[in-house]
Amino acid sequence: MVKLTAEDARVVGKQVGAVFMLFSFFTLVPLALSIVLGHALRVTLSFAACFALMFAFGWLLKRASRTEQPMLMRHALAATAIVWLLAPLFVGMPFLFSGQAGLVDSYSEAASTLTSAGTEFLPNLDVVPRALLFWRDLACWVGSFGIVALALTGILGGAWSVINLYEAEGREERLRPNLVHTVRQLLAIYCVLTLAAFFLLFVLVRMPFLDAVEYAMGAISTNGMQTTNAGIAGYGALGLIIIALLSVAGSINMVTHDKAFRGDWRAYVRDKSFRVFLTVSFVSFLLLSIKFGHARFVVETLSQVFMAITGGGFALLPLPWDDFSLFVIIALMFIGGCAGSYAGGIKIERFVVFMKNIWWELQEAITPASVMRRSALGREVSREEVKDASFFIAFFSLIILVNVFVLTQTGLDFFKALFLSVSAQSCNGMVPAGVSVWLMPAFAKISLSLGMILGRLEIYPVLSLFVFAAGLLRK
Repeated sequence: MVKLTAEDARVVGKQVGAVFMLFSFFTLVPLALSIVLGHALRVTLSFAACFALMFAFGWLLKRASRTEQPMLMRHALAATAIVWLLAPLFVGMPFLFSGQAGLVDSYSEAASTLTSAGTEFLPNLDVVPRALLFWRDLACWVGSFGIVALALTGILGGAWSVINLYEAEGREERLRPNLVHTVRQLLAIYCVLTLAAFFLLFVLVRMPFLDAVEYAMGAISTNGMQTTNAGIAGYGALGLIIIALLSVAGSINMVTHDKAFRGDWRAYVRDKSFRVFLTVSFVSFLLLSIKFGHARFVVETLSQVFMAITGGGFALLPLPWDDFSLFVIIALMFIGGCAGSYAGGIKIERFVVFMKNIWWELQEAITPASVMRRSALGREVSREEVKDASFFIAFFSLIILVNVFVLTQTGLDFFKALFLSVSAQSCNGMVPAGVSVWLMPAFAKISLSLGMILGRLEIYPVLSLFVFAAGLLRK
């Protein structure tokens, strides 16, 4: 076991402080918007206070953690977990200081925002100042790419520091031999996709300017937060389809996007993970279409399928839901999008490996003497990869069950608790009919928030934080 020292704590503190210092500058955008839109002084000052407190916290922490020791992966994992557990406190400050929500609701709303879960903890969006709604989508856009990666890219720590922090947030892409260029290239693609989404929504769907900006950020980051109580249903069939397809774009591996952006448009067709993604979506669409039985539901059903599997989850549309059709949505949310994307869930790759492993184990049981080739998605799969995928899915499911238990203590029936738990853990945000999360007790909101953070970080950084803290305490 690696022995941890006070120097390790300073390395982590330095990186956490730097992230909050740099992330604080994003609050200046909604601050300026609040002034331009003429919001109440309390709303404007809430952004100013958020900026000042976040910057001061980061500066003091960084100053108190001076060290020249390089950052290793164990530091990156711990720093990432700390950032994601503390960030909702700061991001939620404008909601708290402006009087729109209490402390727990502010933290939960911010956690839902940053993780791109998109669960609404504000009861009436139509009365929320527009700068606050914009802040949610901007924070989600930043959080979906990666708070740590976006804040530190090209600024601190050198190549290994940046890439360690990026991987600690659940990213494993390799687009360029130069590691710093990897993250910069991903950010460039992310911005281009967002601009394309804005153009489609503003020109084709004819959304108002701010709506188009917010829904563009929300769709590409697979967030799903609405700007009004009416939500995306108010933009008709064209709006539903375009937003759903934009969520699909956010669910494709960024390596595939990079190849396409460099002229290899067939990369989407060759991406076997994306083909499985489309197959699962199509089969689910057929099942729901047969169940609903009306041609007039085609657009809504297709949109709902894509919004479930991508984590976009803008709304549970008014369709004739029953337990079977809702279970299909639960399964889609659980599976999620492709690895290396901004979608939630266990990811297509783990799902394929896990399902194929069941077949491999059956074959070995029937013909134990045979030598079997284990391959999935066009490549060899090691036993270690199978073990990792199985462990992740088991732990992912365990946390869902814990949340189900917590939610049933509030009076929810098991099925609705399961739907809401999977939605939170998969960073989807859809809520079953008849459930108002803002009316839930504080312990249930905190439980859902932690589920969102664990789902966004894919569990490992938070587990490493506990190990890191235990090591320091023993020291």
